[in-house]
Amino acid sequence: MQATIHTPVLQQDISVAMKEYKSSECVLHMYLTPDSFAFGELSYETKVLNSYKKYAFPTVNSSAEIVDLLKWLFDNDEILLQKYFSNTLSYLNEQSVLLPTEANEDEFNLLLPNDMYAIQKQSDIIPANARYHFSFPTSIQSFFAQNQCWEVKHASAILITQLFARQKFVRTKTVYVNLQSNLLEVIAFDQEALLMHNIFPIKTAEDFIYFVLSCYEGLGFSTSHVNCVLMGDIDKPSRIFDYIFKYIAHFEFTKEPIHIKYSSAFEDQKMHQFYSFLTSIQ
Repeated sequence: MQATIHTPVLQQDISVAMKEYKSSECVLHMYLTPDSFAFGELSYETKVLNSYKKYAFPTVNSSAEIVDLLKWLFDNDEILLQKYFSNTLSYLNEQSVLLPTEANEDEFNLLLPNDMYAIQKQSDIIPANARYHFSFPTSIQSFFAQNQCWEVKHASAILITQLFARQKFVRTKTVYVNLQSNLLEVIAFDQEALLMHNIFPIKTAEDFIYFVLSCYEGLGFSTSHVNCVLMGDIDKPSRIFDYIFKYIAHFEFTKEPIHIKYSSAFEDQKMHQFYSFLTSIQ
């Protein structure tokens, strides 16, 4: 499901998808991280997801490669993209901060890194009465500024909103762990109260378990009693899963979101591996 590729290969892949769904009521939804790109074909009327693909970019000049890909897509058929692509781009990076809605701008300006190659955006999280502030590459922003049909939202803001809905039924202390490429996202709830959210850049399985256990300890959560819900690039067998099995007594892989239907192509797919992508489809 994940492979390192060069832009022309991905261009050809998406071109085939575009031609296949050009005459149907479908959209292609985009999900970006600093070093990966995912897209899925969704039936607009029936809310059926027909396919999903994710590709990892080289870590060097990843933003530039993404921009090259997007330019190719829009140059290829701009009218098609405006008509058949959804207008939300989900983006995930670690340069972000969650603050109360009433927080003034000076607070998040001090907390976010000062990066001359990024601009600041925000996404509201209504259930938490909070606002998610994040940096977004100017190279990608300048491209989308020319195409007004797009709205950029941070993937974490969308995911947290979806988890609020899940917690209404769970109503227990829960730690959600989401691994996307080299970014580890940890979100913790006590029933319907959001206790923490953080994103950590990691390189090894040891980094992964260190940050997860640190969050448990910082919250005063017991690894013997508090459930851990896994999503993203986590699978068994793997070193990461071995650490989870060793240190956390209760864990589970997340189930697919119920607001989307799935074609027969997903019978053998592991839904937790692209749960973040699915929740970002409005």
